[in-house]
Amino acid sequence: MNVKSALWSLALLVLLAQLLDAAELYRYKDEQGNWVYSDRPPPGRQDVVSQEMNVERPRPTIRMTERRRAGEVDLVAINTFEVPIEVILQITAADNLNLALGDVIRHVVAATADEVVTTVTADQTGGWSFAYQARFVIGDPQARHRPTVPYRAPFAAASEYPISEAFPGRLSHFDAANRYAVDIEMPVGTPIYAARGGVVIDQATHFFANGTDLEKDGPRANLVRIVHDDGSIAVYAHLNWDSIRVRIGDEVAEGQYIADSGNTGFSTGPHLHFDVQLNREMELVSVPFRFRDERGGGEVPRAGQILKNLP
Repeated sequence: MNVKSALWSLALLVLLAQLLDAAELYRYKDEQGNWVYSDRPPPGRQDVVSQEMNVERPRPTIRMTERRRAGEVDLVAINTFEVPIEVILQITAADNLNLALGDVIRHVVAATADEVVTTVTADQTGGWSFAYQARFVIGDPQARHRPTVPYRAPFAAASEYPISEAFPGRLSHFDAANRYAVDIEMPVGTPIYAARGGVVIDQATHFFANGTDLEKDGPRANLVRIVHDDGSIAVYAHLNWDSIRVRIGDEVAEGQYIADSGNTGFSTGPHLHFDVQLNREMELVSVPFRFRDERGGGEVPRAGQILKNLP
């Protein structure tokens, strides 16, 4: 028996599938004598203290494995996310099997579950082999964005901050995953509160710096992802280093303190990136939403608007 597995994933899942993230932390004093922490060493400095730091808890993963029996192989998806995932398998080679070259199998795997996507059965009259590709995306494809009330502004009551980019985005929110995202300008360290209740499904905590190289800096944003009761997923991004106050698997309430704003990843200045996403045709896409207005109703966020969160 010759079994070949060719696994590949979406760019998003390349980031999410890291078992243990590590970063180099540099500590030094600036010209005013203040301690500075960074993941990049300052040029020409000799008084830098460097240490390796690891995230204590592994991030969720999605992977395929094979369970073999005489003449059969179960192709099993292992999902450690606190949310369903969708899997597509495509048979790229097949010899003496119940499957044919080009066959495509779709399957939704429950949250934190191991499930058989398909079983490959051999023709017992001769030798056999196969190969496949697997693609994954988080989120139930049947989920619908149905909030019962407009979203709470994701910062403290009696506060207000300007929206620098809303939808349709004209500066940096051009792709489907960010088309309906909102950027809210605020100083680094501003407390961030859940705009809607749900369960924490992913987080990145240990990045320090920002930059304008999308390929390099894009995956280096600290973030929290929260799945809501309708299956939609909120993203809070560019958070400050080591400021996240919730853990994967935690149930959070609307208005709960979850992290501090920052300036990490692909960013030109301190702000909070917020959007709501659904799995559509094996792609995470953002969807329109409304923030609660002063009258308790909902309003579509607008670029240039001063977003208020009144008590």
